[in-house]
Amino acid sequence: MMLSRKRFEIAHGVRTSTEVFVVSAEAGGITGWGSGTPSSLVADSAENFVSALSDFCRHDISLEDYFDTNASSNLRKKSPSASAAVDIAMHDLKGKTEGRSLSEMLGGRPTDIEISATVDLACGESAGEEAAKLVQSGFRIIKLKIGKSVEEDIRRVFAVREGVGTDVRIITDANCAYSYDEAVAFLDETADARLEMLEQPIETDHLEQMAGLRGRSEVLICADESVVNENDLVSLVEAEAADVVNIKLMKSGGIGAAIKMKEIANEAGVETMVGSMGDIGLSIGAAAHIASSSGMIYADLDSHLNIQTVCDGPNVEQGRLRVPSGPGIGVSLLPPWHDAVRRQFAVAAPP
Repeated sequence: MMLSRKRFEIAHGVRTSTEVFVVSAEAGGITGWGSGTPSSLVADSAENFVSALSDFCRHDISLEDYFDTNASSNLRKKSPSASAAVDIAMHDLKGKTEGRSLSEMLGGRPTDIEISATVDLACGESAGEEAAKLVQSGFRIIKLKIGKSVEEDIRRVFAVREGVGTDVRIITDANCAYSYDEAVAFLDETADARLEMLEQPIETDHLEQMAGLRGRSEVLICADESVVNENDLVSLVEAEAADVVNIKLMKSGGIGAAIKMKEIANEAGVETMVGSMGDIGLSIGAAAHIASSSGMIYADLDSHLNIQTVCDGPNVEQGRLRVPSGPGIGVSLLPPWHDAVRRQFAVAAPP
């Protein structure tokens, strides 16, 4: 599905639409649903998704075999977003079959979580006004996209701080746009803005430079693009390159992998964030259950609020995401989209 979205600009470019794939898993008359959003940022694509899923679906796989044999491992190597979509659908199916929410399947319970709201580069110098509107609607954590120029980013940071007041938490995300020296200058010049975090300031393979940024200030250094899978995370930990790691289902390849990555990070004393990559409600719901059940400190799960609505949740009220308590993920496609997906997903708008 090619979905329209609010214009979204980051250091990598501008997006006005999002390509999303929806898959289903069926057993005993029950259907589980999952979604995947391929991204070139992690060497994935729509072509990879379709090819990988076509190969995977050539053989029927029982629910028991899927969870017992790690059946999606090869799928994950070909397309992490396809692996994530299948894994979400299978967890949704398992939860519905057992009458348990995903949170309960993961050893917790559905608990509402506080999420951040994003102010992107498209807002330009009006970032402070945009952030103030989000705070007025109930959000208490603002994620500010940066990366155009250090000078402009510094101005925007202080504009946001002025717009939201002293009690709102501010996270910045450069999406690899800075050099090491630029990141140092940014941290030094924004010291009075009381930032909480700087996410992925420099290129993915410069872990030693990421490590060098830690401790220069009280601002936490977060890794996103640097960590796609468990091997990347181990390298990050060994380099002591981050205080926080952003774990996303579309990068990791699914729920099981995301949980494993959280365990690796926490054992090493690295905090975790659950994030999104143009996700719709199905995958946002799955990520929310992970955060709810495992006590993740940060949840960057607002992408579905800015994309054409195709699901019945999860809802956000006063900056808190209401984690569904029903069986499985607890999120469904809206009826017109459900019917369209049944017609082989070949749609660009609701019928």
